[in-house]
Amino acid sequence: MVPSGHHVWRWILFVCFHWLCVCQKTPRPVYMVAIPAVIQAGSEAKLCASLLQPNETLVMTISLIADGQNKSILQESSDQEFHRCFQFQAPHVESDEVQRFKVEIRGETFLSTEERKVMIKPYSPMTFVQTDKPIYNPGQTVQFRVITLDTSFSPVNQLYNIVELEDVHQNRIGQWVNTSSSGNILQLSHPLNSEAPVGSYAIVVWIGDNKIFHHFKVEKYVLPKFEIKMNLTDEISIVQEEYKVQVCATYTYGQPVPGKAEVELCRPLGYNVFIPIIIDEKNPQGVPDYTPPCHKESIKMDQTGCASHVFNMSIFTKNAGQKMLIDKLSLNTKVEEEGTGITQSEEKHIALSYLIGKLTFVDTPKIYEHGSIIEGKINVVHFNNTPISDMLVYLLEKKGWSSHRLQNLTTDSHGIASFSLNTTSMPKENINLIVSNTPQEENTRYRVPYFNRGQHILSLIQPTAPHSKTSSSLAIQKMEKPLACGEEVSITIQYAIVGETVPKGSVDVIYLALSRGAIVQHGHMKVTVQQGSPVTEGEVTLKLAVVPEMAPVIQVLVYSMLPSETVIAHSMNFPTEKCFRHKVLVEFSPSKAVPGEENTLQLSAQPGSLCGLSTVDKSVHIMEPGKRLDADKIFDLLPVKETTYIPYELEDPVACLHKLGLVATNLVLRVPSCLSYKGNQYHRSYDEMSSLTPLTLVIARSLC
Repeated sequence: MVPSGHHVWRWILFVCFHWLCVCQKTPRPVYMVAIPAVIQAGSEAKLCASLLQPNETLVMTISLIADGQNKSILQESSDQEFHRCFQFQAPHVESDEVQRFKVEIRGETFLSTEERKVMIKPYSPMTFVQTDKPIYNPGQTVQFRVITLDTSFSPVNQLYNIVELEDVHQNRIGQWVNTSSSGNILQLSHPLNSEAPVGSYAIVVWIGDNKIFHHFKVEKYVLPKFEIKMNLTDEISIVQEEYKVQVCATYTYGQPVPGKAEVELCRPLGYNVFIPIIIDEKNPQGVPDYTPPCHKESIKMDQTGCASHVFNMSIFTKNAGQKMLIDKLSLNTKVEEEGTGITQSEEKHIALSYLIGKLTFVDTPKIYEHGSIIEGKINVVHFNNTPISDMLVYLLEKKGWSSHRLQNLTTDSHGIASFSLNTTSMPKENINLIVSNTPQEENTRYRVPYFNRGQHILSLIQPTAPHSKTSSSLAIQKMEKPLACGEEVSITIQYAIVGETVPKGSVDVIYLALSRGAIVQHGHMKVTVQQGSPVTEGEVTLKLAVVPEMAPVIQVLVYSMLPSETVIAHSMNFPTEKCFRHKVLVEFSPSKAVPGEENTLQLSAQPGSLCGLSTVDKSVHIMEPGKRLDADKIFDLLPVKETTYIPYELEDPVACLHKLGLVATNLVLRVPSCLSYKGNQYHRSYDEMSSLTPLTLVIARSLC
């Protein structure tokens, strides 16, 4: 089933799109134009336009207005309906510039114009520094590279005014002036003094007034022989009776480490807790009045290099001083290699949750017709998502601040409880259902174990009219895994068209796919509406070809303009694999070798590529994990990965708007503080103020 109309606009508010919508009773024309609120200067940008119900040949003209100059970016003439996207060249600007985006629809008997603000924004090239390793001994040579890329990850020519190396006291110990990458990789090096002080060093790259920093350590160290991995969950429930941890140790060449592991689990004191010191004859130096709970075990590693232990959680959760403890466990592990006594340690923190379990509605309709029998199900699971059988739960109906019990239900062996409701005697209104583990709805208390209650709204089917609330909706289905690059994926869209009179027998569902703030794919599909039926439900599928230019996130928006002059929409973010257009492959031959044996390194890339290679002992990265240059760090350089807000410069004044109405006015929009429409005054409530989402106002204008 699909969500109620209350939720469908949230992503339109969130996606940072300007929506120009002009609606009128049929057969007057309807149009809608979508354009990113922020456009990269000089880029090939894209806008999408829809024209419905033309009653003559209409000319759509779209312009950008700046400094009194009107630059036409599109002129399209049509006497037919269309949904199309158009490319245009964004203007070049030196700094952020707000321009007016104007849409005009003109015919012999029809004229309509709308304007919004857009920002033209130049994006600087992305510069980063890579060292051959994250940590050095005094006397070693620091090898590093400086690379500059544009937003499509292509190298650019860049002049670096100053490249300097600073020691731990911020003294300059190396400098290069007016060096250039010439579209390639700038590679530099600096030998450290054998008496170099230990600490954090910095490479600073100056490009004009901008500075790029990269830090590395200088430390007297011995490379570790093996690494430790702890296999455990990041969060456990306060009601959990046992907690199993597994510790594994492997040499850098992959073999298991023989020896023993010492594991200690503790629940630390709160940050602002002070424990009194008791001094007596037995303890003249004084001892704490309370000691936080800890438990330590020594376990022999097995043949796979792993050791496991199950801790009794009551030590940490049923403690006399529990109020003084934080809701977190700390696991310290020390592995000692057999025969040498060499040790290595790791620490990890585990969050303590007071969640016991979750109650949710499943297979329950979102809409209903008065007088029908509603059938649905409740799913009850433990905190770890395993089903809870034979549990008594309560189905409640919430009205305002109070609720009353409808039914008592008991879960089966799969944690499922079924229910049915006869709506004949119920009021003709939306029904707000709650499922709870208690007969009355109770507030969750601090540090008290609780169940997450389920909530479900049943929307009443009723004929839809302009400017009224709608139960029609669209819903994009989630996908559990990141989208794979180079593949075509199918995305399912569920729809429910409720109470609409559709003369043409179908409505159009339009979709846009965005990545890095720009439209990358678009299209539309027709949905057949059953005549005479109050509800038409079903699914449509859109095909999305995932290419590297879409990484790391694709934002999909679907929307439809209904005959009742209502716009319904939904969105979903789909993370992708972090992939690049340029494929590189590195292989050793043989893949395993002993010290002193010859080895061949083979690198494959596109012809003419300049490749930077770095070979370093794996032990270095065990000492300083997470410091390697990887795809995550490259994608983090992007100025825009996904659209999340509209700059304040693009916000229009929010004075009272006369003779204007909001599309889907029941939804939480960024509305004026007061609104006059058809003689009625509407004022923004506190709840709306507290949940505002950045968006552009969506308005419907009379075309008379």
